[in-house]
Amino acid sequence: MDILGFILTVILLTASGALAPGPLFFQTITQGAKVGARSGLIFSISHTLVEFSLIMILAFGLLTVRNEVFIRTSIGVLGGIVLILLGMYQIISSLKKKKIEQKQVVPSHRLFFIGILFTALNPYFIVW
Repeated sequence: MDILGFILTVILLTASGALAPGPLFFQTITQGAKVGARSGLIFSISHTLVEFSLIMILAFGLLTVRNEVFIRTSIGVLGGIVLILLGMYQIISSLKKKKIEQKQVVPSHRLFFIGILFTALNPYFIVW
């Protein structure tokens, strides 16, 4: 593969992952409205940590990737259940009446944990 083809492949593959909204995307929007820009930075750092760790595990051959029906079905079903639960939680919390508040103070470690959790539990991230 020539260098131009490689660059084009990286751009298209990156865009396909970044433009597919998942739970981390919606949590970033929600926390960004509540906390501010700091949440986006923390979420991107936690996402990078999970993604880099997974890439290193794959690069060193510590995880064998198989295209078995059971594995794909398990990831799809369990991930789908997690996404439905997260969606229901988001809907329920948005329907609760709250006063419009100033920016909230949310500990950075909580945002960091949410970023790691929502990245790792997103079935589309694992499949991608």
